[in-house]
Amino acid sequence: MTPSSDTLVGDTDHLALSRLVTEISWRLDNGRAGSVHELVTDDVEFRISEEPVLGRDALRVWGEHFDRARPLPGIRHSLSNPRFLAEGPDRASGSVMVTAY
Repeated sequence: MTPSSDTLVGDTDHLALSRLVTEISWRLDNGRAGSVHELVTDDVEFRISEEPVLGRDALRVWGEHFDRARPLPGIRHSLSNPRFLAEGPDRASGSVMVTAY
């Protein structure tokens, strides 16, 4: 999703979205990627590589595959620089810097 404005979300939404990405990261690190879809809406766009994961069902499938494959056992993600833009009523886009170790 390409941001259509540079209007940052308010403080309450920023905190909620920061908590969301933290929970997603924790689930990825702890073998629960298959449950990440429970946290998002049907129209989610999840970008972790060039090819986005589009939609809640696709995110469920991706997460289940990630859990089975365990591509990097013991990996931990550290998040920084969260930035979230308002995209309209009840819509936001954002980015977070991820350090994996």
